[in-house]
Amino acid sequence: MSLDQATAELEPVPTLREPSRVAWWVEQLIPRACGLLFLYAGVMKWSDPTKTHRVFAFDRISEPIIKPLTMFVATGEIVLGLLLILGVIAMRRVIVATILVLFVYSIQLAVLIAAQNPPECSCAAAAELLRKFKSAKLAMGLGLLRNAVMAAGLEWVRLRMAARAHTTGVAVAASETIATPDGPG
Repeated sequence: MSLDQATAELEPVPTLREPSRVAWWVEQLIPRACGLLFLYAGVMKWSDPTKTHRVFAFDRISEPIIKPLTMFVATGEIVLGLLLILGVIAMRRVIVATILVLFVYSIQLAVLIAAQNPPECSCAAAAELLRKFKSAKLAMGLGLLRNAVMAAGLEWVRLRMAARAHTTGVAVAASETIATPDGPG
């Protein structure tokens, strides 16, 4: 059997579909926008940690741990924000970590919404909403919605990245099979 006959019998190699330019730009924009929000929130927590202190005190965190924990959270938000903005290190893992952080923050917001007389949320956007709506519970509810939208956008980006990596792997494996006329091995 000749090489031409062998390659003619093989199934066609899957090709990478060219993503639309809009989808590509949205995929680039979502992590960076989330990164800017995390960076801003972390800087705001560093500059005025009192709201975060009150939330941790409300959660009955031991007093000596509150200040270092607040600085850890603020620093974590800054680092996560920078990693999302720069997009240079293991982007899919950074996105998964960000989604997990948003999940934890959402649980905290749900606890605060359900509580009697909760402290003001320490998220910067919720403070602005609180001034506009004069309702801490509404501001926290909108914070919960913001977290869900951010997590959904990041998950969309993560799924696109995973599909692209899978498609690339399939195309590479198929091209390697075609390159050897006797088949694999």
